[in-house]
Amino acid sequence: MPLHWETFHSQDLLSDVADYRLSRPLMHTTSEASQPWWSALVELQDISIREFEERVQSRFPDYLVIPTDYDADDRDRVEETQFVSIFARKPLLDAFNRHAAEYSVIGLTLGTTVAASDLPDVDTNDDDSNHRKIIEVPEGTVITAVIDDAIAFAHNLFRDGLVSSRVEFATILPTSSEQLSQGRPSGRSYSKAQIDALLREYTTNGLLDEPAFYAAVGLINARSKALSAVALRRSHGTHVMALAAGHSMRDAPNDRPIICALLPSRVTEDSTGQNTLPSFKLALKRLCNQAARFRLPDKSKPPVIFNFSYGNFAGPHDGTSGIDRVIDRYFGPQTKKHDADQTRQIVLPAGNGNLSRIHAGLNLQNAKSKPKGPSWKLDFVAQPDDRTSSHLQMWMPYHATNPPPRFVGVRVTVPSGPTSKTVYVSGNTGQRLVDEQGQEVARLTYRFDGGHTRRGVMIFSVNPTAHQSAIDLARAGRWRINITSCDMGSSDDVQIWIERDETLPGFLPGGRQGYFDNADYVYFNALGAPLPVDPAGTTSSIHRAGTLSGYACGKTPMVVAGFTQSNRLLSDYSAAGPITPSRGKKKANRLGPDAAALADNSPVLTGVLSAGSNSGSLTRMGGTSVAAPRVARLAVQMTSEGVETDRNWLWSLAEAEDPNNKAAITRTGGGQVDIPVDFVLPEKG
Repeated sequence: MPLHWETFHSQDLLSDVADYRLSRPLMHTTSEASQPWWSALVELQDISIREFEERVQSRFPDYLVIPTDYDADDRDRVEETQFVSIFARKPLLDAFNRHAAEYSVIGLTLGTTVAASDLPDVDTNDDDSNHRKIIEVPEGTVITAVIDDAIAFAHNLFRDGLVSSRVEFATILPTSSEQLSQGRPSGRSYSKAQIDALLREYTTNGLLDEPAFYAAVGLINARSKALSAVALRRSHGTHVMALAAGHSMRDAPNDRPIICALLPSRVTEDSTGQNTLPSFKLALKRLCNQAARFRLPDKSKPPVIFNFSYGNFAGPHDGTSGIDRVIDRYFGPQTKKHDADQTRQIVLPAGNGNLSRIHAGLNLQNAKSKPKGPSWKLDFVAQPDDRTSSHLQMWMPYHATNPPPRFVGVRVTVPSGPTSKTVYVSGNTGQRLVDEQGQEVARLTYRFDGGHTRRGVMIFSVNPTAHQSAIDLARAGRWRINITSCDMGSSDDVQIWIERDETLPGFLPGGRQGYFDNADYVYFNALGAPLPVDPAGTTSSIHRAGTLSGYACGKTPMVVAGFTQSNRLLSDYSAAGPITPSRGKKKANRLGPDAAALADNSPVLTGVLSAGSNSGSLTRMGGTSVAAPRVARLAVQMTSEGVETDRNWLWSLAEAEDPNNKAAITRTGGGQVDIPVDFVLPEKG
């Protein structure tokens, strides 16, 4: 089908990616609704939630729902800036994106569509009073909080008896369109009393009917088009939570309660990370509210350790992204201002993108000399049968002037197709690739990310290469990106990341990860094994260094890499720093991960054992996602012993345990930490 580029005037949008996604046909959202609800995260400035809601409702009645997790105090509080998870319809989101100042909105992150199939049509007892009672716990209690997908929370490793759960609170975030229209966007939540009642109901002759239990709580529904990995042999959330807090029933401690939040399946099906942040913020708010219910004998609140084994590839990687600031709000210095009476820490994985060829760094030292100035060429490969959009971000250096210099100009050539005109930094025009019906296939735009980041970003977005309908598919193959220096200085760097776009284990095939494929990138060593670090003296613009998860660039979280047990080497995929210093700073928040924990038993026997979806089962899973919960488990134990667990503690511990560490600190931090996890033998139940 003939394609051609056309010039359009860029609008002053809060989010080009949100605009691109909202402009796609509904088939790209997998929603059956003609006017679907979307989850979103808005950043408000100098306005209360209540006033914001009133302002919106006066113009867009019934187009906004704010979760009930925000109580009266939350809604009346005016802060300089605050993040709020919302549910909204497309016309309102478009208004936020185009007329942000009218609503005091300074940031917008689009989540996922919310369809009726997200929540099975079953009855549960969701008595809100059960979730507000004070929970008395013994001295030495430390709470483990897990945010993940598909957590089989009735597993025997999360119980202290046949029909007694250690899970004090579980919330399932998927929400139906019907609930939204009734103003109840809370998903489903279960207290320990409710979980225990269901365990009693579905246990016969000492055995739990787990399919019936999970059908009752809405995690399994054969009639639904949405897939829950709890129905499969292995589920990511169950595996992770068992490593963080799993214990044999007969040895289960009474001072290790669990609270957990299950993210919507649509969030985890689309692994770009764009979908995750609104749900993560809502889950974080909800679990922090629940953690505040616990009381020690002296009436103080026990500490809580969070684990969030998710990540992404893109973002500014300088600690100023939305998720970095959300985490800093709940776990950083700001926490003392809002929640001074409860200690909280969070553990994140470093990411698995080290060998994925998703990062490039451009500077004058690796540029090619051309008559029009120094230039670079990057070959971005869009894979066939990719059923989700792909996004590439080119982040400019920070510069004190406003507007910033015109660092570079960018052109894109379609596989066996036309080349766009040049889009310049600080320009007000973009390029749009359309087919002969006028359907948009790809887009190249520039915008300046103000606020905390204060850096420009060039965004290239491309449609799926496969779908049920073929009217607006992008071409699979090699998209040539030509970048020419305009005003780059000798110390300037342009950092480029391809957003994560791959199907996660346990979900239907959808995304396939795009990657860079330049000839000067050396992938293998002389023996044919993948090189885990950039070779010395390389002139390639594509780097392994700098692949650290875009979620893990803040100064607050404990960030964990993964190592392999048999050879005591960092797992090849384990992502690395460094990251970029934020505006006005000479040093970045971190060099890379803080430490490394076990992620693989050997290069052949990859992954580690942990809970499968069914009680009594163990399955194998790898990645830094399974290294992080080991550190969370250790942090819980050490916190109960009075140790102040934070990044400095983890780094110092790793240095003490691994004094001969020879790996670069940008990959391993302080070193490797051995943290045993023993589930004993599988039990009945």
